[in-house]
Amino acid sequence: MIVKAPIITFETLKAITINNEPSPFNHTQRLQLDSTMNYFAIFQRDLYSFNNNALYIGRDFTPANHPKDLIPQAVKAFIQIQSRIQDAQSKGLHGAHLRAAEDYQSLWNSLGDLGIQQTFRSALKMVCL
Repeated sequence: MIVKAPIITFETLKAITINNEPSPFNHTQRLQLDSTMNYFAIFQRDLYSFNNNALYIGRDFTPANHPKDLIPQAVKAFIQIQSRIQDAQSKGLHGAHLRAAEDYQSLWNSLGDLGIQQTFRSALKMVCL
């Protein structure tokens, strides 16, 4: 079954609910990220490697056996995307906002496909609180 992602508009982004829960866009981040890194691209790379049984974690190159191994990159990607959305909103950059919203939707769909959305929410709460 193919589920079509909802369209996110500039005006309604903060009103989004996911499974009847408030939008996580109002969290304040405490995790410092390198602004020169694209964490969403890193998450996508790791996701594709995981799906092909080729993802290795850590310095000892331990094979990733569970989707939960992708959570740290997903949290970093989410926070970076959230920041991009907020920057675009504050500057009135509608196109940049929509691109970031598409990345957010893609990230959320990937987490849903892996069945780790609840674990992601828990990890995000630990980072943001």
